[in-house]
Amino acid sequence: MHFQRARRLDRYDLVLAVAVFAFLLSVAGLSMSTLRERPRLPGFARYDGIEVRQDAEPIPVRPVELAREIEATERLAAPVASLSIPSISITATLIPMGVRPDGYMDLPNNPHDIAWYDFTSKPGIGVGNAVFSAHVDYINYGPAVFWNLSKVRPGDGVFIGLRDGATIRYVVTAAETIPLSQLDVASTIAPTDQESITLITCSGEFSQGNYSHRVIVRAVRTTSQRGG
Repeated sequence: MHFQRARRLDRYDLVLAVAVFAFLLSVAGLSMSTLRERPRLPGFARYDGIEVRQDAEPIPVRPVELAREIEATERLAAPVASLSIPSISITATLIPMGVRPDGYMDLPNNPHDIAWYDFTSKPGIGVGNAVFSAHVDYINYGPAVFWNLSKVRPGDGVFIGLRDGATIRYVVTAAETIPLSQLDVASTIAPTDQESITLITCSGEFSQGNYSHRVIVRAVRTTSQRGG
C-alpha cells in the first residue's frame, strides 16, 4: 500500500513538474508550438508580386558536409544591430522592417541599410529562419550594399551584431541565383528547425522596373561571442 501510494505521488509530482515547466516555457515565449510555428505573416505578404502562402514547406538549409560545424549555442535576446560579410567587404546597419499596407515586403529607402523582416525569426534565439533583404543598386547612386552578394560562396562567414555587443557567426551553406518566375518565396522565408538566416537581393536583367533573378544565400549559426 505504501509502495503504491509512493508511486502515485511520484506520478503526481512528475505531472506537476511537467505542467510547471510548460507554463514557464509559455511565459518565456518558448513553447514548442511557438518554436515550430510558421512565419507570423499579417494575413499575407507579397514579394515582387508573388503572394506568400503560409502552408509552404521550408527548403533544407544544411548540407551534410557542413553538419559538423553546427554547435549548441546560447540564446541571445538583444535587438539586431548590424550585418557583415568579410568575404565581400560588407558591414551594414540592420533595420527592422515588415509588410507595407499594400501587402508587399518593405525595403530600406536608401542603398546602405539591410532590412531584417521582423515577422520572421530573430537572430540569436536558437531556432528559426531570420530573413534579410537589401538593394543590389539604387537610383541615382549606383551599386548598393548587396551588389556583391552573388559572390558569396558556401563556407563564407556572415556575422550578425546585436545591440548589447554580442556577435553571432553563421556559415553559408548555399548560395544560388534563381529566376524570379521560379522563386518559391514562401519556402524561402519559411521557418527552420535550426537557427538559420536567408539573404535576398536582385540580379539578372533589368526590364520594366524589375530584375529577372534573385540571389538567395542561406547560412546556419555556428558560434557567438561578446565584444570586449
